[in-house]
Amino acid sequence: MPGAPAAGLRPPHAACCPNAAALASAECPFANLPEAKAGRWGEGLTAAKMKECRWLKPALVGQFEFVEWTPDGHLRHSCYMGLREDKKPSEVVRKAGYHSE
Repeated sequence: MPGAPAAGLRPPHAACCPNAAALASAECPFANLPEAKAGRWGEGLTAAKMKECRWLKPALVGQFEFVEWTPDGHLRHSCYMGLREDKKPSEVVRKAGYHSE
């Protein structure tokens, strides 16, 4: 079920992540957050914005299409394509040649 991640998970989000309740976490699993500023277009995830987030343990792998990486390391024009059941989170790395400049 493709959709824009920036818009957040809207119903039927249960179809995207049926185990969300079991994966809930009070802690942010990302080492690079919070970001110091919201960024030029407000896309940065600041400490204030993080208070509104619901976190999940990194146990699932999602597939996203996107145009490019921004200089700040964000995905530009990303679109959620679905879950990948053939990969483990520990196997996911950024592809060589795809980096922010």
